[in-house]
Amino acid sequence: MYRISQEADWISEDEFPAAPEWADVHEEWLRFVDSKEQTARFASRLRKSAYQRDRTFSEIAVGYFLETKCSLPIIEWEPHGEAQTRAEFIVGSSEERVFIEVKTGGWQKDIKEAEGRNSPRFVQPKYSR
Repeated sequence: MYRISQEADWISEDEFPAAPEWADVHEEWLRFVDSKEQTARFASRLRKSAYQRDRTFSEIAVGYFLETKCSLPIIEWEPHGEAQTRAEFIVGSSEERVFIEVKTGGWQKDIKEAEGRNSPRFVQPKYSR
């Protein structure tokens, strides 16, 4: 996490990671990506805005979950889809392949749906203890 946070644009945007437990989880995800020799693929996006960092960690988290918890190995990173789109990865085996594209709505969307657009949560920092 220290390596990624050096010169990151998001350093002054929020208090990421909000708690040591979450730092440990993010470190595990980074170790996973490193073990797959994919750190370079994610490093620049992890250093951009907090929004981009969170989206990128979401992609990494899904890959980590599918491979380590569901036994669905990643067999291709950033595969081409239709109409010149790219997905995050393909998981599965040579016989069965699943095209994975991660969509994220952001924490503001979750709050808006749960509490409405006038929620007092919007004036608080993203990470609060």
